[in-house]
Amino acid sequence: MAHGTSHMLPPRYICSIAMNDLRLRVLGQLAINAITIGCFYLSSLTEAGIPAWKLLLYVCATTFVVWEALRAAIVLARRLFPGLGRTRLRLGLVTVFTLAITALMPLVKFRFGDLIDLYGTGPGTGPIALYDYLRVMGQNIFYCLFIAAIYEAIYYQALWKELAAETRRLEAARVQGELDVLKAQVNPHFLFNSLNTLSALVRRDADSAERFVEELADVYRYLLEMSREALVPLGAELDFVRAYGTLLAIRFGGHFRIIVDVPGPLRAHRLPPCSLQVLVENAVKHNRITADAPLTLRIEAGKSALLVSNALQPKATTASTGSGLRTLAARYTLLRLPAPAAGARNGIYTVTLPLLAPAYARTDH
Repeated sequence: MAHGTSHMLPPRYICSIAMNDLRLRVLGQLAINAITIGCFYLSSLTEAGIPAWKLLLYVCATTFVVWEALRAAIVLARRLFPGLGRTRLRLGLVTVFTLAITALMPLVKFRFGDLIDLYGTGPGTGPIALYDYLRVMGQNIFYCLFIAAIYEAIYYQALWKELAAETRRLEAARVQGELDVLKAQVNPHFLFNSLNTLSALVRRDADSAERFVEELADVYRYLLEMSREALVPLGAELDFVRAYGTLLAIRFGGHFRIIVDVPGPLRAHRLPPCSLQVLVENAVKHNRITADAPLTLRIEAGKSALLVSNALQPKATTASTGSGLRTLAARYTLLRLPAPAAGARNGIYTVTLPLLAPAYARTDH
């Protein structure tokens, strides 16, 4: 399994890398033709008197055969041994074909030269000299290495791009899965508290129970609508937390309230859904809420952040585990956002909740 993911690419994609190369084939063959004529046959035009059209036909035709034969071998090698994990096998097969091509091409080139009477001496009758054979074979080895290196470099680049894209897709799926788990940690806890409150209200105050059910429906409508979103507008989150605050006010007999002081332009900023709910639950969990000690939660605007604060009225029997803030910080971390900051000063506990500007949220998330 260590190398399995390195070559798990769709066959269609693997083949298309070699097939969509018309520009490379044209420009590459023109370059090889120019190098061949300039380095090996330029003197033949002047000293041997070879007609230019024959020389061009000979060089272009033989270059075409070498390129296309090696290209076919490369395509076959990719079909049989695709991906990074099978690079050695793929290159080994290409090497075998390269040796076969370079061994056969001198015969093809000399016979083709005789066919078109390249040097004007008539059809060749004798065997090919060993020196001439090795010289042409050496040229073809150079060309084949050049061609194979270009194709393999392009293939590597395409593979890395595909693997990078696949890594991003897997990372996004992992982040979404972890976010779903973290959301699931919040919602059942909220439902448990709400049902307990509703049960108590039904027995003592039917009107409040009815209002509680209506507000609870609004709250869960928001939870359902935003459950698939990584980021939500602050305005929607504030509307949600107002409804949630109403549930808590009913639960605590009017001794709990939320004061919101956030200017309109900031409401288009974004944050993870239910972030404020976590802070509200945290405040309710750890502070006394009675007629003698009502609790007020303030939500105010800071610099690209929300300041959520309340007076410290710690319950004597409740020890803080920090799980609520850890869950919230984990959600911010998974989204690669700055982590919330919390602290107490002069009897006031404050959490700073970072916000994302709308343009940044659309671009990166």
